[in-house]
Amino acid sequence: MREKTFVCTGIFLILMILLGSWALFRVEALAYGPAEPEGSGGPLPNFVYNPECIQSSPLLGVKHFSSGVVLPGDLSGAAEAASSVIRGRVTEVYYTFADGQAWTQANIQVLDCLKGGLSGSICVYFQGGYASAEDFGARYGGGEGREGFYRVVADGVELPVEGQESYFFLKAPPEGSALPEGAWVLACGSASVLAPEPDGLIRASSGSCYTGRQLRELVG
Repeated sequence: MREKTFVCTGIFLILMILLGSWALFRVEALAYGPAEPEGSGGPLPNFVYNPECIQSSPLLGVKHFSSGVVLPGDLSGAAEAASSVIRGRVTEVYYTFADGQAWTQANIQVLDCLKGGLSGSICVYFQGGYASAEDFGARYGGGEGREGFYRVVADGVELPVEGQESYFFLKAPPEGSALPEGAWVLACGSASVLAPEPDGLIRASSGSCYTGRQLRELVG
């Protein structure tokens, strides 16, 4: 009888250890997502923040950055700076911190290509997003032992959201960038994203409005 009790106790302890290990793995998985989420359609950095983890974690404050991007005087300047111009739908959004910069990756389904010949699903990185206290502190100092995320705003660019349909003016990242091969970035900061108005017109950051045909002619 005593031997049977010892056996049952041993099995119970083993099950508790396995359950504890699984729970620890789940907690870590909430903080960082996989390197290539299923259906992402493109490359990702080694680690990405899980959006659900960000929503459930403390917001430690807002950090503002300027990349020094000079906005063009009109839309023709943005069109000239862009190597590709598309109309696309944001299908997925992820957040990461690479080379001291918070980035938001938007996986975008190309609905129409006005310049550059892109098609299918592409990965566009927006400066700004979220940075964990650990990653931010390791780069800029401070934040040791703190848990949570900073909201990072760069150049006043509004971050993409799932389901958003807009026109995007894009270019390849500069040489030596920490972003993965095949990634795209905005060509001219906040002037690079144009959302159609309810009346069908497309409004540029300068305030000028265009029809789809006018925009195509301008870009082409």
